[in-house]
Amino acid sequence: MTPPDDSLPDLGPAAMAVAALADRVTPDQLDDPTPCPDYAVRNVLGHLSGLSLAFRDAALKNVGPTTDTDPGASLPDIGDDWRPVLAARLTELPAAWRSPGAWEGMTQAGGVTFPAADAGVVALNELVVHGWDLARATGQPYAPEPADLEVAYT
Repeated sequence: MTPPDDSLPDLGPAAMAVAALADRVTPDQLDDPTPCPDYAVRNVLGHLSGLSLAFRDAALKNVGPTTDTDPGASLPDIGDDWRPVLAARLTELPAAWRSPGAWEGMTQAGGVTFPAADAGVVALNELVVHGWDLARATGQPYAPEPADLEVAYT
């Protein structure tokens, strides 16, 4: 799962693309279905918020409640303050992964302990895939960066 050519991907473009999609979600779309079975738009947004927090902490090696919870343990949802919370988390996530140390050693996310380099790739993949889910569900255009698609594909 390590990035191709041992390069370190920047999660920034994918995170900002998701942030732009989320910013354009209207209140009447929150209960709309998505390509994810059993997930409405609000649940995809909740999942994106939770994974952004978990993978930020994985990059920082802050192993604990945010990194040891199985994402399938409950249906993710959003609170009334979801917009600023998600925006902040989508800013913090790529910032944490810009430290070369984030990609070294072992870490944890989703209750799984694995190499940090793999966790960074999983985080990028989650952003790319769930960005697509959000775009499809809300009728928005979505064109991930080719480099992000290549990393997510490997």
